[in-house]
Amino acid sequence: MIAEIKKKYKVNFPDYVWKSLIEKARQEARLRMTLNAENGSYVKGTEGYRENDEEIQFYGCLGELIHMFHYNQMVEQGIIKEEHKPIFYPAVDTQPVNGVDALINHTKRDVKCNNKYWTSSDTGFKGRQKKIQVNCKSHQNISKTADEYHFVKADATAYEADIYVVPTKQVGNWEKKIGHTPYYEAEIPEGLLYDEDKENKEK
Repeated sequence: MIAEIKKKYKVNFPDYVWKSLIEKARQEARLRMTLNAENGSYVKGTEGYRENDEEIQFYGCLGELIHMFHYNQMVEQGIIKEEHKPIFYPAVDTQPVNGVDALINHTKRDVKCNNKYWTSSDTGFKGRQKKIQVNCKSHQNISKTADEYHFVKADATAYEADIYVVPTKQVGNWEKKIGHTPYYEAEIPEGLLYDEDKENKEK
């Protein structure tokens, strides 16, 4: 199934901003893991636990920071009016954070992030993540009901990221799959993929 993308943003930050965001995301990820272990959520044996939890937490934190800086940048540039100045909710707390991530111009947003690339452990082949996913349980959680999902595809090595905006109401119609837990999945439309894909087609 092809996702209906409402808007795509190409993130553009100076290198020093990227370095700061990445370091901050690493710190927040370690703190999240520590707090999760203390309060009993997302630890080994629970439904939410992943073997590569540190990397997942890192990209989750990085995505929220990228989203925050991108929209604050839009305010600074006058693209978003001052009266619609974004409100960002805590990314880390002593208890699991169940609400939405941001409120911008009366629109509730939930940020999802993963690595823009994947690498085969067998061959070392590096490919692009062309699909977006939402955990079914998270999507159905009424305390997290958002108007939009903002999917951040980030490359922390090359300092690149794209943000894909998707209306929440369409996600329940995506293909449902079963992995570690059930999730909804859709493909990014070919015309909205990454610059690298377009460059390769033009060669």
